[in-house]
Amino acid sequence: LGWPVLAALIALNAVGAAPLVPSLDYQSLAAVRRDPRLDYARIRLGGSLGFLAASLLGGWLLGLVGTGSIPSFLAGLELAAACGAALLLRGAEGGPPRARSSGRGRLPAALWLAVAAGAAIQASHAAVYAFGSIHWVGLGLAPATTGLAWGLGVVAEIAFFALVGRVPGLRDAPFRLLGLGAVAALLRWAGLLAASGLPALVLPLQALHGLTFGATQLGVMAALSRLAPEGARGAAQGTSAACAALASASATLASGVAYRAGGGSLAFGLMLPVAGLGLALTLAASHRSRC
Repeated sequence: LGWPVLAALIALNAVGAAPLVPSLDYQSLAAVRRDPRLDYARIRLGGSLGFLAASLLGGWLLGLVGTGSIPSFLAGLELAAACGAALLLRGAEGGPPRARSSGRGRLPAALWLAVAAGAAIQASHAAVYAFGSIHWVGLGLAPATTGLAWGLGVVAEIAFFALVGRVPGLRDAPFRLLGLGAVAALLRWAGLLAASGLPALVLPLQALHGLTFGATQLGVMAALSRLAPEGARGAAQGTSAACAALASASATLASGVAYRAGGGSLAFGLMLPVAGLGLALTLAASHRSRC
């Protein structure tokens, strides 16, 4: 098809997919507020399990059929999701339309700080997402071990979502969750710097993904649920997603420049101040919420 057509298709897909995750999170949080028996972490756990299953199935198809199977596989997943959404809409109970709010509430400063903190912590993953596999293979890890490292990260994420509700003081505690994610990110990226001379550290460090991603994700969602005004929850959800995407894109570009200039050590080192910024913003958000 050529590069221009491919670029247009990628852009079209990005525009169509961008609202999906914040919309799903918005609906999930609304359901949790209506029914205290529900748990957002358990709902998010389903997404992580689906990601793991799709990754395993995609890898199996790739080995069996080759790269030509991947577009059809992805299109099939999207079609299945669309059919599932259509069935849910048909089964949804109708009700009288709710009155529109006369004006959109302003987002409180504590929420802005929490959203920025979450965006910074998630953005600090940019170097490992973009160059982790390349760097680890360069350190001498086998491709199978590199794949195991990524799988371990997903398993740690699933375990965190499954168990966090049992930890006193963490459920619905946005600033504790964000702080936990930020501290884990600082440890993870500092450890990856050290792993340049000790590749065996890569696997245990990947287990921190359950905190660097999972705790941060739950912290942001808890902040949105607790701090967003009733008339501005949708806007807050979209703002959070946009901030996270912008921060991650910027960090990815910066890590690319760093990797070219100094390899993995410089790229991972660059992520340390980004995670530190996330921790500082978390502390500021916690202080602001008490004022």
